[in-house]
Amino acid sequence: MTRTKLLGTIGLIFGLMTLFAGGAAIFGGAGVQRMAGDAVGLVLWGNFALGFAYVGAGYALITGRGWARPVIARLTRPEPLRHG
Repeated sequence: MTRTKLLGTIGLIFGLMTLFAGGAAIFGGAGVQRMAGDAVGLVLWGNFALGFAYVGAGYALITGRGWARPVIARLTRPEPLRHG
């Protein structure tokens, strides 16, 4: 397994775990939401949505898509918020 495919597999697994955890916190029953605590809804939804991006980027790395590297670079080095 090449390094790129290994990193893609790790990204894919991370994305699936993010989707599972975020989905459980958002869509789970009262018991699951109680266990999640006082999580900020916007952060939960943002993290859940990024799970799809992680899965897509991981799959793209594994299959050798040309657009994978710019997407991974953007996901791993987001721009800081600018106040001004």
